Amino acid sequence: MNQQLQVISVDRMNDITSTVEYFLRTQNPVSENTSCVDVLELFHKDKKLFALPILNDQNNPIGIVTRVEINEYFSKQFSKELKGKKPISTMMDSSVIIVEKETGIEDVARMVLDAGMHHMVSGFIITEGARYLGMATGYDLLNEISSRKQKQLFDLAHFDQLTGLPNRRLLLDRIKISLASSMRNQNNSAILFIDLDNFKSINDTLGHNTGDLLLQQVAQRLSISVRASDTVARIGGDEFAILLNDLSEHHTESSEQINSAGEKILVALRQPYQLAGNEYQITPSIGATQCRDTLATPDEFIKQADIAMYQVKKSGRNTLRFFDPIMQKRIEDRAFLEKELRKALEEQQFQLFYQIQVEGLHRNIPVGAEALIRWVHPVRGLVSPAEFIPIAEDTGLILPIGQWVIEAACAQLVKWSKDKKTSNLIIAINVSAQQFKQIDFADRVMEV
Repeated sequence: MNQQLQVISVDRMNDITSTVEYFLRTQNPVSENTSCVDVLELFHKDKKLFALPILNDQNNPIGIVTRVEINEYFSKQFSKELKGKKPISTMMDSSVIIVEKETGIEDVARMVLDAGMHHMVSGFIITEGARYLGMATGYDLLNEISSRKQKQLFDLAHFDQLTGLPNRRLLLDRIKISLASSMRNQNNSAILFIDLDNFKSINDTLGHNTGDLLLQQVAQRLSISVRASDTVARIGGDEFAILLNDLSEHHTESSEQINSAGEKILVALRQPYQLAGNEYQITPSIGATQCRDTLATPDEFIKQADIAMYQVKKSGRNTLRFFDPIMQKRIEDRAFLEKELRKALEEQQFQLFYQIQVEGLHRNIPVGAEALIRWVHPVRGLVSPAEFIPIAEDTGLILPIGQWVIEAACAQLVKWSKDKKTSNLIIAINVSAQQFKQIDFADRVMEV
């Protein structure tokens, strides 16, 4: 063949499992002057032999000959008479891939793909300082690459790429295993749901790269704050969860163990962080739940701990609180009311009541009215604004509700203007701060 010998070398890597040395097979080479028929005999004697490296007088590899190639040639008529006594260098494949033992596995894989898949069959030669060491098969390379890709896919599916911690999916699997173990061994387990207080301000002021550094430091602190048998996971954003295993079966004792673990985490995360050359502090809010209900699912346990954490946020942050079923009832009630509130907006269940405003204490001359919104629920009847306005503010529904109030009040004002007794009245309405933040708020009012 006319192709030149391909010798490739890369920087040495420390880990042998990352280099082709991992595949090294000792294989006695043959000299370039060995006759073709003698090489054929070597293949006949060793049925496992797939290829033979060919060296020159300086012990440098110069090519390769495979079992398939030599058998195919000598199966032809008169082939032994024509070429049997010639040196094997006349039959060798000089385009063989030759790499130093420090070459990375991924690099060799790319070389094989670029050079042609026939090298996967013939294999490649491994050298040290250009001196022959041995050979490696393409099949070994393919199996290793496949195995590594499978592991990479597994890691992508089960581990957080920023912190290296298990993700929610892997945490759920481990909770299942922990629940089964708890039933067998008569012990208890628990989940801590951790959210960083005011993390958004770090991202907004220092940037997301610095925020990522903080999350990595938090992950490290959490990992060293628990036992090896426990699981620390990143749920997403600035939310983490910890599965505490092998707790006491007695409720009081396990509660004390959870409190102890929580306090250790609070202390660890409150310590200053070095970010962007400066020192910052951040506190955690922790919700906890004991995994005692055998009918509950892993997702439900995480939800319980999340609910408890939310209550910590509402009550001041920077502490630990246990889940209470009453918490869940309140949240479920709020979620139901939000759903009903959206329906009320669609079905126009709101009404405006008007509180008359008079001029002077004794004259009682009407000068205007204040528009007061009321929700007339088809089942519950009148729902107090104190109950639904906060939900509307939190969910953003206050914007379409506020717009409806403006339109309904203006429509009423038009009706009053047609009557001499009420033509001079003005209407006052309550406007949410969120409405004032709308850039086109004034235009919306003028359009009405």
